[in-house]
Amino acid sequence: MRMPQMDGTAFFKRMQKSYPDTVRIVLTGYADRASVSQAFSQTNIYESVPKPWEDDELKQILHDALEYLGAYDSDRLGLHKIINEIDTLPPRSCAAASSARRQLPVP
Repeated sequence: MRMPQMDGTAFFKRMQKSYPDTVRIVLTGYADRASVSQAFSQTNIYESVPKPWEDDELKQILHDALEYLGAYDSDRLGLHKIINEIDTLPPRSCAAASSARRQLPVP
């Protein structure tokens, strides 16, 4: 998985260490199966979604991930509601994803 400044496996290892109770989902536009497989085996990735994705399919994956976590507390039920209310998801382009990623804080 290609990312600026670190590869996807290193990123997911860092996220797993900092946020161990999260479900990790890879959105990838690259067909490098070896690096995706490496990340899966080393960082407990829940799902890999190829770009471009189908909005309904991605929403279902998000619902399934919440169920996987045991999504019966009030916070997670609220997340289910938010996912259901999303009409369209953000742009699927790599440029849009890269721009959004730069705005996220990384521990």
